Amino acid sequence: MKKITRLINSLEGAYAPNTVRSYRSDYMHYSNWCHKYQYDPFNIHEDKFADYILQMGESLTVATIQRRVASLSSIFNLTKSTNPTKAPVIILTIKKLRRKFGKPQKQATPLTYDILTKLKNVCSDDIAGLRNRLLLQLGYETMRCRSEICQFKFEDL
Repeated sequence: MKKITRLINSLEGAYAPNTVRSYRSDYMHYSNWCHKYQYDPFNIHEDKFADYILQMGESLTVATIQRRVASLSSIFNLTKSTNPTKAPVIILTIKKLRRKFGKPQKQATPLTYDILTKLKNVCSDDIAGLRNRLLLQLGYETMRCRSEICQFKFEDL
């Protein structure tokens, strides 16, 4: 457990806080599952890892499962452990889940120039409205997502 705690702590500053949080959460979920079945989290056979994925398929979306597998793959690589996530049985297991349960993720509506113009036109002329117009334009020009725009600081501009 100390090994993974040190690894997660070393990721601070190198990855976004949400990524570090996901890695920690995803590993804890996996580690608890391994503990329940008395498997070594860093030395698990690919068939057992496929069982883990199938068990997640009973309650989680395919997108969440794929994110967890990707997180665990990074953790296996960073700890120089055997990485079962790239094994053919794992790839096939995820494909089966995607085919059985998968629905395409809802794509966000793109911010087109027409929509940008309409949004900027409803902004007030006070300081908050100016800020909002700037943020809208900044998001449009840089193609950033909402969370990235929210992290901008005055010094960044």
